[in-house]
Amino acid sequence: METIKKDRLLIFDLMSLVYRCHFYISGYSDKGRTKTAEEVARDASLLVGEVKRRFASIIKEQSPTHVLVASDGQGPGFRNAIYAEYKANRNGRPAEIIAATKEIEKLLNELKINYIEIPGVEADDIIGSACVLAKSLDIETFVVSSDKDLCQLIGGSVRLARMVDGGKFDLYDKAAVEAKFGVGLEQLTDYMALVGDASDNIPGVTGIGPKTAAALLKEFSTLENLLDKTSEIKSESTRKKIEAGAEDARLSKKLVSIDNSINLGFEIEEFELNEGTVGYFAK
Repeated sequence: METIKKDRLLIFDLMSLVYRCHFYISGYSDKGRTKTAEEVARDASLLVGEVKRRFASIIKEQSPTHVLVASDGQGPGFRNAIYAEYKANRNGRPAEIIAATKEIEKLLNELKINYIEIPGVEADDIIGSACVLAKSLDIETFVVSSDKDLCQLIGGSVRLARMVDGGKFDLYDKAAVEAKFGVGLEQLTDYMALVGDASDNIPGVTGIGPKTAAALLKEFSTLENLLDKTSEIKSESTRKKIEAGAEDARLSKKLVSIDNSINLGFEIEEFELNEGTVGYFAK
């Protein structure tokens, strides 16, 4: 009897992949130093090569039938509208990353791999919306990223292939997320709202770290219940921190929550890999 291959979708978080490769190649030693044009060209070429290697590695390993690449759109989005300081702590992209990204986008177009960038929309929200579409069609989905925020998409047919050093990928499912963060998958956005995220300039609650956040959610289940029942928090110090940071926690939850209702403008069939693309990465 012929075995029917189940559809499998790989969703790449492009800038997460590019930055991960950038730091893998050059580390942090070049940070703050202006490079010459020759150095930029050299490093961009190395970066493109490393990104292609990692694309090939996971495509060979997972044998997807469909591939989608998502990137942050230009311009402010809804998170900037509700919090002007969102990601305000970030510097501009290094010249070699800008150059390499242009080459990667060109390659994706040549290989007819769908690359989605929507003005004012972050890659996280594109990826979340694609996951909802894939889930509705019962398509096994792997999100390739090192962004911990995307862990909230895990569940059902969706897993996270989180990039680690050396070009490897750790597969995260519901159990792995719960083991790493100490909270249930359904509590992850509440957890992130409490601890914040310095890399995105999300405030969280000052003085509340991962262990305390996990312990509070174990006792109170949800952020909303915790904020409604601050008088029941046993530690006076923790209670004062939560009461003082309640509005920051509510704001942070809005900032960390992925919008999975974006209109992608594509049908799932348009993500299908063609034989030429499969052959290119099989080299």
